[in-house]
Amino acid sequence: MAKYVLNPKYGDMSIVELGASVKVIIKKLTLHWEDAIEHPEDYSQKFLDGVNFILNKRYKDIESIMIDYNELIDEDYSFEELY
Repeated sequence: MAKYVLNPKYGDMSIVELGASVKVIIKKLTLHWEDAIEHPEDYSQKFLDGVNFILNKRYKDIESIMIDYNELIDEDYSFEELY
């Protein structure tokens, strides 16, 4: 089973391991965005709208999460599959 990560765009950032199931990935993304959820005033509305869209949508497959993340979320990571 493939594993998925948030791959950083810069070398001084760590890879965020997301897992291999929809449920686990949504849980890990929630943890990844914990600061934005707790302190929304520190983030742009566009970013928060993307986060809320992903966290509130019922996904059936990981590919859909990856597409939404890469299209909606503007942070220094890309959602990728590890081989």
